[in-house]
Amino acid sequence: MSVFKKFIGFLAITFTVFEVHAQHFPKNNSAINYTNVYFEEDFIKNAIKYELLLSTDSLISSKSTIKITAKIPAFWVNNLKWTKRYFWLVNAYDIKGKLINTSERHHFTTITPGVFAFDSLKIHINKNNSLKTAEGLISIDHTRSIINRVGDIVWTVPAIPNLSNINSLTKDLKVTKQNTVTFITDSVPLEISFSGNVLWKGPNSFIFKGDTISFHHDFKKINEDSYMILGNRYIYRKVLNNYSDSIIKSEPKAKMINGILHKRVEVSIIMEFNSKNELVWYWDANDYLKDEDLNYKKQSNGFPNLSSHMNAFSVSDDGSKIYAGFRDLNRIVKIDKKTKEVEMSYGEKFPSGEGKVANNLFRAQHDALVTSKNTLLIVNNNLPSETNVSSVLEISENCKNADSCLVWNFDFKFDKLTNGKSVKAGNVVPLPNENYLVCEGALNRIFEVTKKKEVVWDAFLYAKLKKDKEWRPCPQYRCNWIKQLSHYHFLTQQQSVAKINDGKINLDIIIHNTSNDSDSYIIEVLTKKNDSPFYTIETKTFETNASQVQNLSIPIIRKIVGEFRIIIISKKDKFCQKQLIVSLK
Repeated sequence: MSVFKKFIGFLAITFTVFEVHAQHFPKNNSAINYTNVYFEEDFIKNAIKYELLLSTDSLISSKSTIKITAKIPAFWVNNLKWTKRYFWLVNAYDIKGKLINTSERHHFTTITPGVFAFDSLKIHINKNNSLKTAEGLISIDHTRSIINRVGDIVWTVPAIPNLSNINSLTKDLKVTKQNTVTFITDSVPLEISFSGNVLWKGPNSFIFKGDTISFHHDFKKINEDSYMILGNRYIYRKVLNNYSDSIIKSEPKAKMINGILHKRVEVSIIMEFNSKNELVWYWDANDYLKDEDLNYKKQSNGFPNLSSHMNAFSVSDDGSKIYAGFRDLNRIVKIDKKTKEVEMSYGEKFPSGEGKVANNLFRAQHDALVTSKNTLLIVNNNLPSETNVSSVLEISENCKNADSCLVWNFDFKFDKLTNGKSVKAGNVVPLPNENYLVCEGALNRIFEVTKKKEVVWDAFLYAKLKKDKEWRPCPQYRCNWIKQLSHYHFLTQQQSVAKINDGKINLDIIIHNTSNDSDSYIIEVLTKKNDSPFYTIETKTFETNASQVQNLSIPIIRKIVGEFRIIIISKKDKFCQKQLIVSLK
C-alpha cells in the first residue's frame, strides 16, 4: 500500500473541523457610527435558543434592558441612540429551556454625529407622504450623515485619523453600487466602508503639467477600478483689448507675459484614476475654453472676469460620453470620452458660438446629471437672484433648438416658506419611482417631487453653535439617495461529519445569511501555507435570514497533510468572511 493511500485511510479516522477567529459584533470597546446595529456571538453546543440582552446600564438590569430571542446567535437592533454607551451579552438555552451558557459582557459606544461648522443639527420634516415617496434614505453632505424619512440620522462619517474629523468640510457624500461611501473631505477624495475603513484615497498634491491639482465639487466611483474627480489648477489666460494702467494695477492676478497681458484664473480638469492612483484619463478644460469667451463677461471696473468655474460632471451609462457644467459660462458641454472632443454645448450663446442650444434657458447652474432617458438634470440657480427664482430643469440631451430643449421644470418658489432663490450649489437625483430628489443648495431645503409637480417629502435643515440662542438655516451642497444601508454578515456551522469518498473529502456546512440584504458566497479551500485556493465554488443567492446547506467535495492532494483552510467570503462585501480549519492530526 502506498504512503498516500495510508494517509487517506488515516485521514478518515482523525478528520476534525473547527472555526477560528470567532467574531463578536459589535467588537468590544468599539465606536459605532450607525444606529441599526448587528450583534453576533458564538454558537454553543446543544443550544436551540439564544437571547440578546442589551442595556445602557453596565449591570444590564432588567429595568433598562432590551431582550431579543433567536434560533441562532445573531440579532438586529434598530434605532439605537447617539452618544450612548451600550452593554450586551448573549444567553444560550437548551431544548428544555435551561440556561447552558452566558457569554462575556461586551460594550460599545455610538459616536456623536457631526455637522460642518456647527455644534448641533436639527432636521425638520415638513411633509412625508410615505405612499408617494421612493422611501429609502438620504445622504446630506455638509451634515456628514445619512438620514431616514422621519429625519433621524442613521449613519454618520466617523473620524478618520489625519484625514477627516467632526469639523471637516464634506462634499458629495454618497453610497456607491459597491456598497461603499465616497466623498470629498478638505479637498481629499475618499472611499470608505460603512464602519470607516479607508478603501481608497485620492493622490496627495497631484502634479499635472507642472501644476498642483486641488480636488473639488464632484467625485464619482465609475466601477471597481475607476474613480473620476474634478480638479482645479491655476493658469494664466490672455486678456484681450487694452486697459488703463490704473485698472491693471487694481488686478493683483494680472501679469505681463511676453509683452501680452494675462490674468491668473482657476481652470478645471476632469481626472480619472485607477485604484493604484494612476491617472488613466483626463479632460483639460484649458484646451477647450476660448479667449474670446473668457473675456466676454466684465467686472464692475470693466476688466474681464475670465472665470469659467466647472462645478459638476456626469458619465453616460455606457461610459462613452461625459457631461461637464461651467457655472460662470452658463454652459454644459457633452464630451466624447475617446476623442475628448466637445460634441454639443447647452446654455448661453458666447462669441465663439458656444452654447449651441438652450440659449438663456439657465444661469449659474449647478449639477449636470445625464439620465438613462437621455436628459440632463440641472439646478438652475438663475442669478441674479434679486429678481429670478431658482428651479429644477430637465432638458433633452439631443435637442435641436430652444423650444425643444425643456422637458420638465419645477420652481423653488412653490410655497411661502422660502423666497425660492438659491444663489449657489444644489443637485437633482432621479428616483426609482420616477420622482426627483432635490437639494436647494444655499436654501436649507431638500424635497422630493413627482412628475406631476406634487411635493411628497419636504425637509428643512437648521444648525446651532453653542453660543447661538436660535437655530439658523443650514445650507447644503448636495444630497443623494440610497435604498438602504446594507450590512453584510453570516454565520457558519458544520452540519455533518466529513467523509472520504473517491479521493475526496465530503463535508456539509450550513451558511446562515444574517445580513439585512440578499447575498451569495465564494468558498475557497487553501492549504495551510498557500494563499492560492486549490478548490473554489460559489453558492446560489441567499435571501435575508435564509439558511442553506452547502456540500463541499474537496479533492485530496498531498499538500494538505497536517491541516487546510476553508474560507467563506461574502460576494457583496469582500471584507466579510469566515474561516474554518480542517485538522488532519
